[in-house]
Amino acid sequence: MKKMPGDVSPEDAGARDAGEAERTCVLVLGMHRSGTSAMTRVFSLLGCDLPANLMGANETNKAGHWESTAICRFNDRVLESAGSCWHDWQAFHPGWLRSPKARTFREEALGVLEQEFGGSRLFVLKDPRICRLAPFWLDVLAAAGARPLVVLPLRNPLEVAASLQKRNGFEPAFGHLLWLRHVLAAEAATRGLARIFLGYDSMLRSWARVVERAEERFGLSLPRKSSAATAEIEAFLTDKLRHHREASESVVENPALSRWLRDSYRILSRWAEEGEDAADHAALDAILAEFDAAAPAFAQLADAGHAAIGRARRLEGELEQSRARLAEKEGQFTQLQADLVAANARAQEAAAARDARGEELARLQSALDEAQKKAAAGEGRIATLEAELAAARDAAARAEEALEAAEKAAAEARGELQQTRSALEQRRHEAEETAEALRQARERLADAETARAAQAKLAEGFKEHVELLITEMRERRAANAGLEEVRRKFEAEQEALSSRLNGELAEVTQRLKAREEELAAARREAEEARAQARQEAEARRAEAEKAAARSRELSSRLDARFDEIAQMSRLLRAREAEAEAGRARAEQAAAQAAVELGRAVTALMEDRRHPLFWAQARLRRAIAIVRRSGLFDAEWYRSHYPDVAQSDVEPIKHYVLFGAREGRRPNGRLKG
Repeated sequence: MKKMPGDVSPEDAGARDAGEAERTCVLVLGMHRSGTSAMTRVFSLLGCDLPANLMGANETNKAGHWESTAICRFNDRVLESAGSCWHDWQAFHPGWLRSPKARTFREEALGVLEQEFGGSRLFVLKDPRICRLAPFWLDVLAAAGARPLVVLPLRNPLEVAASLQKRNGFEPAFGHLLWLRHVLAAEAATRGLARIFLGYDSMLRSWARVVERAEERFGLSLPRKSSAATAEIEAFLTDKLRHHREASESVVENPALSRWLRDSYRILSRWAEEGEDAADHAALDAILAEFDAAAPAFAQLADAGHAAIGRARRLEGELEQSRARLAEKEGQFTQLQADLVAANARAQEAAAARDARGEELARLQSALDEAQKKAAAGEGRIATLEAELAAARDAAARAEEALEAAEKAAAEARGELQQTRSALEQRRHEAEETAEALRQARERLADAETARAAQAKLAEGFKEHVELLITEMRERRAANAGLEEVRRKFEAEQEALSSRLNGELAEVTQRLKAREEELAAARREAEEARAQARQEAEARRAEAEKAAARSRELSSRLDARFDEIAQMSRLLRAREAEAEAGRARAEQAAAQAAVELGRAVTALMEDRRHPLFWAQARLRRAIAIVRRSGLFDAEWYRSHYPDVAQSDVEPIKHYVLFGAREGRRPNGRLKG
């Protein structure tokens, strides 16, 4: 058999499979925001090992990235070493792969791969950056003894651009360039490898069928296909995290978009639905060549525009931040106004409390003034008493002077008495007069003594009264000082008590309000529950009655159906026998037709009698005959014969040139 360029012999394929069967890497290559995280998680839940150091979830990817932080950072360093970055839409510098730097990074990549996956025999590797670094990582995987099974997620470029605009502020046109670069680079680098294109919509809509297609395409059996895994995947794959939806027609039928974008998406979408068609490779190669050739011409302009848009975005962000700060200040001002109103209200309450305390203070001040008046009156009384005491002292002094005069008179009278005693006998008449004078003097002396005693007693009483008044005045002054201290303590205690009572009253009011709300909510819930229970009871009673009626009706129908089923079963067995016979006849006819097709093609290709049947003409006519027959299944032929899958030859062309002559089947419906 003539070997076409790119064909792989069964011996070579078997040797390669034996060498690569040690480890398998499911390599997810897709543009950012294209569902790569979702597909990676599905494969991991079905048994593919994840990296040791997972990148955490964030606001823009709440379900998780499911990729290695270390590999992501490593790829950023690789891109930087080539003067690129993750959002560069131009081709990765091909000369970098031949530089000494590439060898250094290749050795490091093997270490990172070992660090993240160890000796795993089945693991899933994903990072959108690898789309542009695919040749480098395919070389690393080969050095690590890992066979790559390439999964290429495909999502509408308009949805991807909208998601990038929301997350990164990229303009849609820039997002279209990024999408085009990533998908074209990944497709070109993995051509000829075991690969499959999977639509993001198909994964969300029918993940099980998508996984089954991948298993059939790769000849792979995923180890964790179970009901538990199915439940986990169903819970994980939610459409709630998808915020952008666009129909396919919005791309392929949109003249405002570039022809490169429309044609690439149209071809790859068809591949995702119907399988890869090698006839489209030339069109994709032409798009990539035109894209690469045109890129340098407008790269600086596009980058400048992107940078200008970025600056505008930043300025808009700063303006938005300024507006937010202004709104925050306005909110603070509003809050301050509210606080001022509340403070005024509290001040009014405090003024009212102060007025109340002022009234109490006025009462206390009145009592103090009354006490001070009483004290002043006492002091006046004391002054009066002191004046009276001074007058009494003067009277006592005069009484003492009178007493001294009386004593002096008594002394003189005693002297005169002594003088007159010698003449007593002689002057009896003078003696009686003298006796009378003496008696009168003695009466005056007694009166003076009595007056002196009374004055002394009065002075002593005045002195005791004055001392009592002074003591009372001192006690009242002390009482007034204590009263002032009591007044100050009373005001402080009243203020503290008022503050505490206000706080306790507010807390109690709040608790009471919360309890009232809880009680009202509980009452509403109880009423609703009772109403719902009554409704459910009525509904269940009605349903039970209907179910009983239906049960009786169904019982009667069931008896009739059993008879019909028995009769239909007999008819069905007869029809199945007829169908089986018809299928056998159809398969025999199809097999005969396939044999005849193979003979006709072989005969046509070997017929050289007529000049019309030159090599290319014979080939085209034979291919047309095979297509018109409807017996050839290109996808089945490629997947069933590995050497065809590994070659670049179209399956129908391979069948015309080799397969018909070798007796290969044109489709999977034929036995043998």
